[in-house]
Amino acid sequence: MIPRNLLPLLLSGCCLLLAACASTDDSSSQDKPRQPGPVRVACCGDSITYGEGMAHRDLFSYPAQLQRKLGTGFDVRNFGVSATSALRNYENAYSRQGAYQNALQFDPDVVVLMLGTNDSAEDFWTTSRDFIRDYGLLAKSFQRTGARVYLVTPPKTWNAEVIPAIRTVAAETGAGLVTLVPGIALSDGVHPSGAGAATIASAIAPYVKTAPIQP
Repeated sequence: MIPRNLLPLLLSGCCLLLAACASTDDSSSQDKPRQPGPVRVACCGDSITYGEGMAHRDLFSYPAQLQRKLGTGFDVRNFGVSATSALRNYENAYSRQGAYQNALQFDPDVVVLMLGTNDSAEDFWTTSRDFIRDYGLLAKSFQRTGARVYLVTPPKTWNAEVIPAIRTVAAETGAGLVTLVPGIALSDGVHPSGAGAATIASAIAPYVKTAPIQP
């Protein structure tokens, strides 16, 4: 039997132990502390992000130019994969690519997502509802890691439903929205030239610089 004079001490210790466990077991929190070093930025998307058709995509793709615009306080990585979609019922869905897993493992502070061009093609497109659902799931998968997610409207689409659907995804998930201005320079009618990629990087940079990131 425990002496009565020790019961208050034991109860106090149990309360402290439970409080400590509660404070360290919140694995779902998005307010994770940042790792030391530059702000990590993952650029995810299709061939427009990858830099398809560029002689030196390592220099002139929009992620490469975004890195130069942001400077040394940021670490920008290109996780673009050509021919990918937000829609998940295709083999080349972005969520099925190794680059997607690599982007998650990068543990980014900021994620820039630009998909919708391939989704809008007649062979891919199903309904706005399917696109909103699948693109929303992709955005949320990054948000669950604590990253701030920005959706960028693509410079080329083949139907009028895609851009409004992207706006809906941003509104429903709380992701930031970067709306590109019309007339971005394209090298082949789909993919941006070096100058077009510079315009994209310039549009994205202010959002990344001011992204709310946990210190």
